[in-house]
Amino acid sequence: AYMTMAAFYFFTIIATFMLPPSHGGGTQRSVLGDIGGGFQYVAGHPRLRTLIPFFILLIMFGLPYVTIMPGFVKTDLGKGEAGIGLMLAAQAAGGLLASLAVAGLADSPSALKIYSGAGLLFGASLLATSASPNLLAALGAMFVAGIGSGAFQTLNSAVVIRESDPRFFGRVMSLTMTAFAGFALMGLPIGFLADAIGERATLACMGGAIIAVVIVFTLLLSRIPVTPPALPSAEAAG
Repeated sequence: AYMTMAAFYFFTIIATFMLPPSHGGGTQRSVLGDIGGGFQYVAGHPRLRTLIPFFILLIMFGLPYVTIMPGFVKTDLGKGEAGIGLMLAAQAAGGLLASLAVAGLADSPSALKIYSGAGLLFGASLLATSASPNLLAALGAMFVAGIGSGAFQTLNSAVVIRESDPRFFGRVMSLTMTAFAGFALMGLPIGFLADAIGERATLACMGGAIIAVVIVFTLLLSRIPVTPPALPSAEAAG
């Protein structure tokens, strides 16, 4: 399985090198200058300043469930490797269906509401997973978790891009991708927490944390008008 994944990554890298070179019209800048420009732009835009931490925190608190899923399936559900595979497959199936279903809603006026609703669904489904008495119930909860997380991640780009100036699309989206670095870093403390209080309780804590994040940031966004600030005059396109 690891070799197959490595092969996919290898072919992806090869395909990237086959892309035609881009011809940007902006002034050449350093990498650090671009990163600083992205932070400066986001800091001056209240809605982006709220949306990006919203996404990062939800991903950091939610996606590390995969690190404790083997222990949950074996210890709490009494199943082996096949059960772990079924749980992850159920989540993946829900995520795929949700991504296909909400892709056409990216430009909808209700996109932000659906985005927040998907986050709530993700948190609630992790709570349901933690309370599942058997594998069948857990599979249903994980399928719903896939729907919630898939819809949330799919709509994130649309919601963030809608608030951004086209000249800053790349830099703004790169900041949202730090969520996945945070997700990887959270694996260790989540694992320690599971060792201390058990996988069920850890899943419940993660679900509760997600719901709290969604409620807090949705309320914050509701108080911020949709009025992007003026662009920093010193910023170059990119």
